[in-house]
Amino acid sequence: MESEDVKQENELKEASWVVSTSIALELDSILAAIAPGRRLVLSEDIMAFVQSLPDSWVNEWSDFLGPPRSDVFVVSAMAELAGVIYEDDYSTATLAMRELSIDEALDRAESLWSKWHVRPCESLPEAERLVDVVVQGLTAAYDTLGMDMSHLQLGIRQRQQELILVTRLLSGGDLHVRFWHWLDRFFFEFYSPWRATRAEAMRLLEKRAAVELGAMEGSQDVLPLGWLPPQHPLRYVPALREALAAGRFRLCFWIEPFGVFDLISVHSSEILVSFSETGQSLEHFQTIAIDVANRVKALADPTRLSILRIIRYFGMDNTEMARFFGLSRPTVSNHAKILRAAGLIDSRQEGRQVRHRINPDALHQLFDDLVDFLDIPDENSQ
Repeated sequence: MESEDVKQENELKEASWVVSTSIALELDSILAAIAPGRRLVLSEDIMAFVQSLPDSWVNEWSDFLGPPRSDVFVVSAMAELAGVIYEDDYSTATLAMRELSIDEALDRAESLWSKWHVRPCESLPEAERLVDVVVQGLTAAYDTLGMDMSHLQLGIRQRQQELILVTRLLSGGDLHVRFWHWLDRFFFEFYSPWRATRAEAMRLLEKRAAVELGAMEGSQDVLPLGWLPPQHPLRYVPALREALAAGRFRLCFWIEPFGVFDLISVHSSEILVSFSETGQSLEHFQTIAIDVANRVKALADPTRLSILRIIRYFGMDNTEMARFFGLSRPTVSNHAKILRAAGLIDSRQEGRQVRHRINPDALHQLFDDLVDFLDIPDENSQ
């Protein structure tokens, strides 16, 4: 019987693929990491870099990108329109993006997304037509990948808002000069020195990719998947393999410095997936998952939820709670112990009794951490 790995390899036999870096994707990813919503899953070294950024620079974020959040991917959108999505050099990539006007971007978008049979509305202004073309194309691409469009509408609206922002950052846009000055400062003063510390690791990673894949860029040979970690999207999302095997997309293994093991980016003709050493990043990810799960588990009982409700304003001791719920004191004490271990309540000895008070900050932090960990788009940002 054919193994699952062999099946996956055969499915990708005809797929075109490439191994590459992308400064545009790097910039989008690190800017997303700087937003508060992504900090939960950052590794310690990346977190240290984020915390080293001066408040004066971070505070300028909202001038260009709106309230800091983890879902603004505009640099790679401009890079794709400028034809530099695979460019590694910052100056070369950003020069192409800076010089791109809205009418040039529109021509490029219509060419890029033509295979998806988009039908732009000719009566729309150029900026709105650019957004319309890309959104139509992305919708068609997602549908081709078998994604549930009813669950993707929020993500589509998010991309639409990002593209509207892109039109303001392109040549002639009202944010063009200020944005690029802000991004230049970030790259040359902060990101480039930090990235230099990852250069050797990225070089070795690219070399390993070439060795593992069995050839250099552009090969049409069988693409082996058995060496990829089980958590990699190509291993557990059949629709991706099917689309690649059918030749609807080209596959790009993106060499990145952050150790992100599950990043995937869908473009007009390509699917980019992160290629990184998953050891430390996956271990950190799993540690965060366990921590959040343990705190959520403390809420997974109607009595414990009710305890939190009744002590939200006034603390109660075990006897008072036992009387309220009609339970034994040991049972109530055990529920309180679980809540306390999760940090959701504070307890203190008062004579022979233990009085419990809710910890509202810890509850708010749990809800924030859960949303951040799941990386759920914020509907209020639309």
